[in-house]
Amino acid sequence: GYIAFALDHRHIMEFTDSLDPHAENTKQDIADAGSGNYAFMWDNKGRNISHARDYFIVGYDKQTGEQVPGWISLDIANKFNKSQEKNLNTFLKNYPQFQEQSLKKKPNITQLTNKGEVGLDCRYLNFAPQCQGWMDLTKEGSYGSFVIFWSGVWKLTTAAAIPYYTGQYGETKRGFGFVTIGANVDEFHLAANKTKKNIDTILDKQVQIMKQELDENKFNIMNYINSLTNELIIVTFLMLVIVIAIAIWMSNIVTNKIKNLLNGTQAYSKHHFDYRINVTSKDEIGELEHSFNDMADEIKELIDVQLNTNALLDIKVKEANAASKAKSDFLASMSHEIRTPLNAILGFIGILKAQENNNSNLEYYSIIETSGENLIKIINDILDFSKIESDNIQLDTIKVNLYSELKTIIKQFTQNTNKKALTFNVHISEKLSKDVLIDLLKLTQVLNNLISNAIKFSNNNGNITIEMSHTKNNNLFVSVENDGIEIAKEKQAIIFDAFTQEDNTTTRKFGGTGLGLTISKKLIEFMHGELKLDTLKQNGAKFYFEIPLNIIHTQDTKETILIEQNMIESINTDISILVVEDNPANQMYMKVLMKKLSLKFELANNGIEAVELYKTKEFDLILMDENMPEMSGSEATIEIRKIEQKTKKHIPIIALTANALKGDKERFLQVGMDDYLQKPINISSIKNIISKYNSLTINKGL
Repeated sequence: GYIAFALDHRHIMEFTDSLDPHAENTKQDIADAGSGNYAFMWDNKGRNISHARDYFIVGYDKQTGEQVPGWISLDIANKFNKSQEKNLNTFLKNYPQFQEQSLKKKPNITQLTNKGEVGLDCRYLNFAPQCQGWMDLTKEGSYGSFVIFWSGVWKLTTAAAIPYYTGQYGETKRGFGFVTIGANVDEFHLAANKTKKNIDTILDKQVQIMKQELDENKFNIMNYINSLTNELIIVTFLMLVIVIAIAIWMSNIVTNKIKNLLNGTQAYSKHHFDYRINVTSKDEIGELEHSFNDMADEIKELIDVQLNTNALLDIKVKEANAASKAKSDFLASMSHEIRTPLNAILGFIGILKAQENNNSNLEYYSIIETSGENLIKIINDILDFSKIESDNIQLDTIKVNLYSELKTIIKQFTQNTNKKALTFNVHISEKLSKDVLIDLLKLTQVLNNLISNAIKFSNNNGNITIEMSHTKNNNLFVSVENDGIEIAKEKQAIIFDAFTQEDNTTTRKFGGTGLGLTISKKLIEFMHGELKLDTLKQNGAKFYFEIPLNIIHTQDTKETILIEQNMIESINTDISILVVEDNPANQMYMKVLMKKLSLKFELANNGIEAVELYKTKEFDLILMDENMPEMSGSEATIEIRKIEQKTKKHIPIIALTANALKGDKERFLQVGMDDYLQKPINISSIKNIISKYNSLTINKGL
């Protein structure tokens, strides 16, 4: 059974006012709390329940019965004052305990002077790091001491758990709580210093007594000492002769054996791994020689294994590097070779659609355009997957108004939902109407994948629900849900795997690479979130994720956006552009674009022609292809920048390229290009880039 007992305040105080409350003389001859020795008793939660100065005890208001808040640190007080909460006890219930306690933090003095709240609660005394130390020392029901620099004095503080485990106190190894005693280091050593003084006194007395006895027996002692000295000299001389003889004999034996060991180690240091010592005895040195030979055998074996392993690793590394380079070269080549003709195809399709009035022809053009765009998407998926697979991707955060950008993204899907007569339920919280730093491109890519899938796998007249909200923990929450094709239970576990769709018939019916969800999941993980599938949904599918938001406080950007839009709508046509392109189809397409924009231009077939034209004529902008025969766009840019060092002029050079791998843009900027357009190129992208650089001082002195 249990034995329960209660301690009133007087008994509890015995633990702090006396060294031993059960001894005959409870009051000990040590300084009390007012002189520097501070004794506390704390409960197992860290609240003070006994102290030599009673007013530090945590207690309850006798009028209301509520607990009087303990003394808190200034940083907690500031956070409480900024909060909406009026009751400090309620605020502290949800506040972290022992939070970064440090001597650098300050106490909340006004709490003492204005309210008289002086109770000590270790959990919130963040300016007193010894609190955390006491809790750590007694966590397992143990005890210990440490030194702390407190109030300008080094103090030694000791904490010991109270091993009382009955009832509620049995839930923690700390038991009832713990007792702490602190003292100035000088006071802690006071007893030892007094003891030293007493010992010195005793020694002085003994020395005087011995001196008196020596004086009385000096003659006998001197005779005895002289006789003993003579005997010791003779014995010592004989022992010295014997020791020297033995030492010389042992030295010769040991020296020869040590030389053998040294020769062995020197041979090994010179990579003579076949060297072995000749074992000549079975004593300790012989055992050492034998151990050296065993060690040499093992080292030789390990070296042989290591050499073989290194050789195999070198081969594997070279094979892996070669495979990686071949993969990168293939992806770059594939991207370039497909994007180059698609640039002309999609460009001319866009021009033909703008000029066509026949509905049947418009439909044909749209089919071709959609097919080309799907091909571009497949290429982008493969390239994105390759980047993610090799961890070759980075976040590129920009400042955006999240609410406006999300609405713009959603509007892009209105036409597709109308084609299938889908009910498009979109809920975007107005709490997202804030400027944030986020990688908008990757977020847009994820939303495009999820919403496109929802539309693709929805039946006609179906429902799609999209929710975008701002969570309490400052995250963006997005869910995309449809009531179309249900994902089988056995497929849910692998739905995010690469090249995976619900089944083979899905691929045949709806198309796609099976990379969209894989890429989306990885991109969300890069943005410190997680894309999940609601496995409990019965009809259709629901995907959702949360990512942290970095909210910034800035002025309204609507005016800036309006100015940029006006710049794009109208461009200055009184400029001269040099177009550098080797592909005939793309040359024709660029001619059409230049004429539609009423721009003056000249065409160069490669980098050499571009440099020569730049030398002889003045241009305001150069649109430079990269992969060209004889001289590439990068090489031509380097040559033009060399000329500019002499002319002190600068012309904007924009890369037009089908390259799409990571590092391409950085490589173009490094050689001196000003910007980058990725093929396929449309009239809007050309207008945007001309508007951007039309406002600069072109062909003027640097």
